[in-house]
Amino acid sequence: VEEFTLLGVDFVSHPIKGVSWEKYILKCVKKAQRKMWILKRLAEMGVSSPDLLLTYTSRIRIHLELNVPLWHFTINKNLSKIIERVQKSCTFIILGKRATPDYSFNLAVLELDRLDERRETLSVKFAKKTIKHPEHRTMFEWKRRDNIRSAPKVIIPNAKTKRYNSSAIPNLARIINNL
Repeated sequence: VEEFTLLGVDFVSHPIKGVSWEKYILKCVKKAQRKMWILKRLAEMGVSSPDLLLTYTSRIRIHLELNVPLWHFTINKNLSKIIERVQKSCTFIILGKRATPDYSFNLAVLELDRLDERRETLSVKFAKKTIKHPEHRTMFEWKRRDNIRSAPKVIIPNAKTKRYNSSAIPNLARIINNL
């Protein structure tokens, strides 16, 4: 097992299991949970729900969405639940007495998306930006276009292992082809 940090991202590499994002995601969740005191304190002071929502999105949720395109495709359901639990707690703080036990209803009231849906959206947005950038566009191998009117397609890398097939590059290539 090899552990290293590159540009603030903790990589835990295992020769058989591949890269594990658990350490990095738990670190991001811990940062977000530490910032929740701001939300609690503002709610105690009587700040309005729209302002609490703005505080959540700008101060807390950003920690849960750091480097999403890198790790989104390979996390397990348990880590996804841990991440979602932070947003669930924040919705209860923001809504206060108006909160219901139904998390989906609370999200609808606040007009928020589930974080797993948001990660999908962020990955699509990242893929769109990647293919427009002249340097990053070379990350993918492009198919020759016989018909100029058809959208350019990316060759999905041939994955010999399930681990590589579920990693960022093949998944981003699939997203680009579906745009």
